[in-house]
Amino acid sequence: MLRTYYVYYRLHKTDAPRAHELARAIIEAVEHACGVRGRLSRRYDDPLTWMEVYERVADATAFELALKQAEANWVEDAPRQRECFIED
Repeated sequence: MLRTYYVYYRLHKTDAPRAHELARAIIEAVEHACGVRGRLSRRYDDPLTWMEVYERVADATAFELALKQAEANWVEDAPRQRECFIED
């Protein structure tokens, strides 16, 4: 069963430059740890709402562990919300 993870968060304007670096580092760490490459997007009508998308995740346990470890240094005042969907 393949899964798609959506991780979204809303930043404060002052956090955006640092968050961009951290989000890219998370995406790279997850890819290195379990081979799943994420994408980073910003909401078109609200540039402070961002989303990472990780598609075709076959090993949810390995992915979730890699993501949790990679998130260790995330911006404290921008909580990350995670949703997981399966392909039908």
